Amino acid sequence: MKFVLVTGASTGIGYSSVAHLIKKGYGVFGSVRKQEDATRLQSDFGDNFIPLIFDVRDESAILDSVEMVKSRLGPEDKLVSIVNNSGIALGGPIQFLPTDVYRNQFEVNLFGVVNVTRAYLELLGAYKGATHRGKIVMISSVSGKRSYPFVSPYTASKHALEAFSDSLRREMMLYGIKVVIIEPGPIKTPIWDKTPSVEDNPFLGTDYESSLRKFYGQMVTKGKLEGLPVEKVGKLVEEVITINKPKTRYVITGRKWLDYILPGILPDRLLDKLFAKFLGIDKELNRSISLMIEYDAMLNDNNNEYDYEDLSIGKGIGYLNAGLRWAVSDNLLLELNFNDINRTQNISQTAHREFKILYSQKF
Repeated sequence: MKFVLVTGASTGIGYSSVAHLIKKGYGVFGSVRKQEDATRLQSDFGDNFIPLIFDVRDESAILDSVEMVKSRLGPEDKLVSIVNNSGIALGGPIQFLPTDVYRNQFEVNLFGVVNVTRAYLELLGAYKGATHRGKIVMISSVSGKRSYPFVSPYTASKHALEAFSDSLRREMMLYGIKVVIIEPGPIKTPIWDKTPSVEDNPFLGTDYESSLRKFYGQMVTKGKLEGLPVEKVGKLVEEVITINKPKTRYVITGRKWLDYILPGILPDRLLDKLFAKFLGIDKELNRSISLMIEYDAMLNDNNNEYDYEDLSIGKGIGYLNAGLRWAVSDNLLLELNFNDINRTQNISQTAHREFKILYSQKF
């Protein structure tokens, strides 16, 4: 019988992957951290599901699970794949996040994957003379290739997972073991129901409060309402394990162009400005907008029919100019000017509008 190991099998992508693999006829070893989850999954999936109780951060427990798997595999049984699915998501403004938050994130999302993968490589055929060649499936994220504010621990860990997976894939060519990365976007899983209310966010009293409300509100909405059904990811996992020549990387998201492709081709500065506009966090941009007002009683006034003493704002004579100047960058200015605003109908019916683009370059 062909067996697959799935970590983080209790809910979400892990649970869905187990369901599809069992239905396809595989035996599944599923890692959970609690005995009650092990009992529940055995009841849901029957005899072809074998629970393994360990935390991916516990190397000793992982090695014990390897021995248990070896003892359960018969002479004709093979471990054909492992699915590294266990993961957590932590976040907040970098300015206020303790380093331990990053350590905890990496312990699960990267080092946990390293622990499990290394322990099970031999069972997958990573030795000379192996009679079968397994697959390693990494559940990453679109955040493994695209970076977002306020979730830097998560995106950093997923970027690291992608790099680790690429290196592993090239090393495993020695044994013919394939490494496949799956990058989901927002997915409808129970994790969104566990997300704390934005009112409980510990960073609301900081300068980031307004931006955090927008970001987390949008993120939870995407997950709950716009996320793909988790079953689609579970089905993809089963297909990747079943087919002979899978791709090295799969992106699965409901808005691939917006969530993945476009952020990958836009210039960094433009993408930064789009994030800043959405979240209202570009203070430099706000400071660069200035209002200009100018009144000059004599400037450009060549009409001699007016007495000098009549040249005043109250008389409606003279020149009142106003405008907005936007410093787009250090060397690019945009101006929108309204000239002769206070002219009477004797001189001009309307103010003269003027738009300027000013560019300077040091040589």
